[in-house]
Amino acid sequence: MSRPGLRYVVVTRQSNLPVQHFATIEGAADKIVRERALAIWTVLAQEGLEASAPMRKLNLAERKRLEKAMFPSLFE
Repeated sequence: MSRPGLRYVVVTRQSNLPVQHFATIEGAADKIVRERALAIWTVLAQEGLEASAPMRKLNLAERKRLEKAMFPSLFE
């Protein structure tokens, strides 16, 4: 589960321009898969609910959750 004040941001790979914010990694993964945008979008974590809050790369546990949500057949 995610911590209060932590959200996940789908961003463009080239400029980290936010596309959409999500409360869970699974929601962000679903957006990328539905839009078929794996090559152009990625997910960052944002500490804080303000739009200006700093974003960071996902840690190892978060990356594993993202991969499991995006590619469930690899984890069967």
